[in-house]
Amino acid sequence: MAQHYSRPLDELQELCKKELSFLKSCLGVNPKSYGVWHHRQWIMELMPNPDWSRELELCNLFLTYDERNCKF
Repeated sequence: MAQHYSRPLDELQELCKKELSFLKSCLGVNPKSYGVWHHRQWIMELMPNPDWSRELELCNLFLTYDERNCKF
């Protein structure tokens, strides 16, 4: 998707990082917000160089916030 962005890819990367940071703060308020998680996925797919391992760590962290989540 990033190929449709008309500005330099490094600028897109930085904008996406800022958006992910904002969304992380939103999850701090409501960790089960489907809208926020969906938007994070969209941003990660838009990013020129997404850090999927970091995203997976964040997912694992937020799964520990509620005892009703499955723990394997």
